[in-house]
Amino acid sequence: MHLRIQTYGEYWQSADNSRLALTIVPDKVNVQDVLEKGLDDLSDLCDVVIEKFEAARDEYHKTNPP
Repeated sequence: MHLRIQTYGEYWQSADNSRLALTIVPDKVNVQDVLEKGLDDLSDLCDVVIEKFEAARDEYHKTNPP
C-alpha cells in the first residue's frame, strides 16, 4: 500500500484505488499531524474490517457447524 500525504490542492486518488491520498487544503499544516491523523483513520478502518469479518465468520459458523 502506498500512502501519499499532500497538504495542498485537491483530493487525489489513484485510478485503480490502490493508493490513498490525504489532502488538507491550508498550505501551513504540520505534516506530522497529518500523518498521525491518517494513521488514526487507518486504525479505525481496520477496527471496522475486523468487526465485520468476525460477524460474518460467526454467522457462517452458525449455519455451517464444524
